[in-house]
Amino acid sequence: MNIAIIEPSAHGHSTYVETMISVFSSYSGNNISLFAHPDILKALDSKKLQGVNVIEIQDAKSIWKLISGTSLKHIICVTLEPVSKNTYHWARSIIKANTKAEIHFVVHNINFWKPLGFFTALKNSLSGTRSIPALLLNFRKWFLYIPQTRSIIRRVNSSKGKFILVSDAVRKEFERQLGLKNTWVIPFSVFTEGNLHATAPTDSGLRICIPGIVSSRRRDYDSVLEAMQNPCLTQFRNRITWDLLGRINQAEGGEEIAEKCRQLIAQGHQILLHGDKLIPMDTFDSLLQQADIILGNLKVSISRDAQYGISKESGLVYNMIKAAKPGLIKDDYPFDQELSSSVLSFSKYEQLPEAIIQLLDHPELLNKLASEALLNARKYRPEIIYAGLFLRE
Repeated sequence: MNIAIIEPSAHGHSTYVETMISVFSSYSGNNISLFAHPDILKALDSKKLQGVNVIEIQDAKSIWKLISGTSLKHIICVTLEPVSKNTYHWARSIIKANTKAEIHFVVHNINFWKPLGFFTALKNSLSGTRSIPALLLNFRKWFLYIPQTRSIIRRVNSSKGKFILVSDAVRKEFERQLGLKNTWVIPFSVFTEGNLHATAPTDSGLRICIPGIVSSRRRDYDSVLEAMQNPCLTQFRNRITWDLLGRINQAEGGEEIAEKCRQLIAQGHQILLHGDKLIPMDTFDSLLQQADIILGNLKVSISRDAQYGISKESGLVYNMIKAAKPGLIKDDYPFDQELSSSVLSFSKYEQLPEAIIQLLDHPELLNKLASEALLNARKYRPEIIYAGLFLRE
């Protein structure tokens, strides 16, 4: 089959593009073409582009011309939710193209796809605005850009296409809220045995990784730092390494978190910080592979538009899959049940010290979780994901 993967954004989703290529190229009978912005092409691993027909795209008109009248069977639209002027025009070009291909759209946030009444859109437009330019931008977003999802839904349905969700938990919520059953689940990351080639931990302590941008808006670091100072846990500070594996986002309270960490480092706690620059993907993957367990400290509801694990997904689950690592996750975070055997959960942060001490005192528990994590990650191999797409039809 001839398959086009389209990613016009200049940043942000190179990992998901690589996942799409891995999944659809896992079947040797497919011919993959990638239409992408030059900045995305620079971020991609060239090894994963072998055998892929790569076309650089700059504007919405060019993609309309490139895909119209072609023999494509599937068109995969990665980052085309119409939430900005740019994605609005790209999405319009795709849905108006003269093609018989099945058109599939990735849904990153299901709240943008639900039908909105006038007063809901007005309320959303006025929310959080402090200036005239911001107000105008919000009005365009909620009254012009986002309503185009109705046209996208009609075009996807008429082409017999699918809505692509990044986790089963979000898929179920999408189907429940919108009543649409033509869905696929393609996780943000997939697992390959090559993921295990990075350096493994060498010490006898416990290395806990919190992957993702250091932001007080997205994650509850204060509760984690408070848990670190619990007298029960402080006595083990020489045996625990905390890796805050992400850039420090100063606009979202990251520097305040980093300063608190520096104070704890001065008291003897082992905390790794990585500055305010984006961490190169190969460095990120190598450090992630050194972790014993991934801690999920996400705030489920971060705004009116976004609820992690419900309306959109975070990097927590993806990193557990990609690195085949167990998770230490608060039990109010919805995650795919396929990963449940490799997750140690807690209901409140006051219980976090006890859970960590349990891992330190019972290495066999950590070993069992790690073994289950590898078994679970192997369920997300590209060829298994690909086969699952068509088995549901």
